[in-house]
Amino acid sequence: MKSTVISALNLLTTILLTNEPFPVDTNSQLSNSIFLKYIFQLIENNHDDDELVLPSIKFLLSFNLRFDYPNKNPIMLTLLAINEQISCRHLMERLILLFNRNIDPIEHKTIHTVIKFFADLFDDQNMTSDILLFDSDRRLIIEIISRELINRSCTDKDTTAYLSLLELILRKHPITRETCTRFDELQTCFQLYLCAETCLNENRFIINEIIRQHNW
Repeated sequence: MKSTVISALNLLTTILLTNEPFPVDTNSQLSNSIFLKYIFQLIENNHDDDELVLPSIKFLLSFNLRFDYPNKNPIMLTLLAINEQISCRHLMERLILLFNRNIDPIEHKTIHTVIKFFADLFDDQNMTSDILLFDSDRRLIIEIISRELINRSCTDKDTTAYLSLLELILRKHPITRETCTRFDELQTCFQLYLCAETCLNENRFIINEIIRQHNW
């Protein structure tokens, strides 16, 4: 049974990453809240079993790539719907660990799938992040983003993704020197980015929006 589940998850992940459209029936089955609930339960009930957990997370990350709008994303909608039944705490802890180690288990060519998952969680049209994450989780995620930005070039391909995620989080959860140990470093980093001639326009825009919205 276990080997069958692992093989099925690995196959689904491989197919999802081809970006080929699924037949309507298959897509509706994968988007079904009962099926997704099973995946979440699989992770929570077997959180010490990497052989099951990692393929499950890889499936979720690859499936999440298929959705551009979090408010129409069955993964996010199911997480909200099952919150009172399943905490999904182990899933969140695993994702934060991957995020902290800058590991994308999918190794997607253009999108950091863990960043995208968190961006969908923090999208301001839903309350998923408020329900699933503790305040300490959010602070840790902000610290990780700050560290990554400080150590990255303003032309790095993931810099825009980190900045976008930070901007999403700060919309609902502003930071201060008291709540973010890297606050001053982050401000200095932003100024260095803005002064760099090679800074990408989208990065300039996001930084200026953060500065404007939060009076930095």
